[in-house]
Amino acid sequence: MAHPPGHPLPSLIGRACALLPLGTIAFRVGLASALAGAAAAAQAARLGRLVAGRSRLPAQSDARIDELLGAAAGLTFGLSYAAAFQAVRPEVYALSALLVLTSAYELARYDEDRDRRRLLTAALAAGLALSNHHLLALTFAVPAALVFAPRVGWRSAGRALAVAAATLAAVWAYLPLRAARHPLVNWGAPTTAARMYWTLSARAFQKAVTRGQIADVGGVAGALAAELWLVGTFLALGGAYVLLRLGRWRLALLLLGAALLDAATPALVGFDPANPDAYGYLETAVALLAVLGCAVVAAVAAAVQRPRLMRAIAAALVVAVTAGGLAGRARFSRARFWDAGVTLGRFVDGAPPRARILTSDFQTVFVAWYLDAIEARRPDTELVHRHFLPYPGYREEIARKVGDVSREPDLIEYDLDLPPRYVASSTNVSVELPGAPETWEPQTRRYAAWQAFLGADRSCHLASAGTDRALARARQLLELPSLNCDRLRDLVTITPP
Repeated sequence: MAHPPGHPLPSLIGRACALLPLGTIAFRVGLASALAGAAAAAQAARLGRLVAGRSRLPAQSDARIDELLGAAAGLTFGLSYAAAFQAVRPEVYALSALLVLTSAYELARYDEDRDRRRLLTAALAAGLALSNHHLLALTFAVPAALVFAPRVGWRSAGRALAVAAATLAAVWAYLPLRAARHPLVNWGAPTTAARMYWTLSARAFQKAVTRGQIADVGGVAGALAAELWLVGTFLALGGAYVLLRLGRWRLALLLLGAALLDAATPALVGFDPANPDAYGYLETAVALLAVLGCAVVAAVAAAVQRPRLMRAIAAALVVAVTAGGLAGRARFSRARFWDAGVTLGRFVDGAPPRARILTSDFQTVFVAWYLDAIEARRPDTELVHRHFLPYPGYREEIARKVGDVSREPDLIEYDLDLPPRYVASSTNVSVELPGAPETWEPQTRRYAAWQAFLGADRSCHLASAGTDRALARARQLLELPSLNCDRLRDLVTITPP
């Protein structure tokens, strides 16, 4: 049972991939993202080819140029960090991009041939997208409804809405059915109407909606420009203008409106360029803007009327975006990523026999769950995450698995808001990986830096003999020129509950 809003569709697809006799469970579930990412790139190419074909008069059409421009759009998107990294990690964003692009392609085809079956296919894809990540799906569904509902009529729009709603309800039914089986991870335990609402409304994360700042808008714009090699941003705006000039205003408003709304979501919740999820939120925007860019090149090709030259230019564009995308492969490769067991192994292994482990950091409990469920590492221990205890159903789930919830823990992970009575007996996760810290995977390095900070804070709080060593470790991983206990406490201010 994934974190709110539940994400039932990725759970089902991930479970299907987990049945494959191929590599580790982590690899198999990651393969679901890889397949979705590859299919999303293919859909971007199809949509780009369609947009290129509609960016000129029928007498000026050139199928070969359209295919090359579609390939360039698909590769620009597929090899961008925003798409490629989401395609090699077990996450929801690659699937979200695939479903939104599928719905966009079907609506674009409807705009071209008026085949109403396209509307139902688009609605089916939209319903699946809503069951995957409903916020990102809504950034497409809202402009799609505004642009196309008046054109198709209320009866056809109602049928499409019914298809989307039925699809969404069918997939959402997984949540209470799975929760009733009491899985190891049963976040929200949505077996009642109240818990179902709590899960689907993502109450656990609603505080994050108020974090966006004006500066985040610039951060999002800069990230999009970098993903599209800057020139792609201008081509996208030019493409929207070309489509509007040719009377393809529905297609232009759909693609540009959905891209802008999708880009607005990370600005709304706070754009952190070091967090890969921030780029997951931008993935669909990158695809739609890359597709829009096809319109400008196609229009120029029609105006120049030199087919061989423009085909050569389009082919060169495909080669250029492929080479540029592959040059950044090291940024998104997971080929040597085995940090989960190394990072948390010593912490879990350090627990006494039949211990109750009390975790404080959400990333710690995620990895500990994996080590428990998949690698069967320390099956004798009981795992409790203290920050989940106020969540609906969590205490009941823990009581069902381990009995007495009030039993004192044997291994406690330190955090800034840890109750004072636990501080002296707590410990922090000490991350030790081979090689220099600057060579570690970025998210692992970030987690290690936070844990080093906590270790130094705990040592300073207790005035322990290892304080100097803990401060030196924190100074190294936080990349600070100097650090002492007074400055450490100035870095973060937290009011304990």
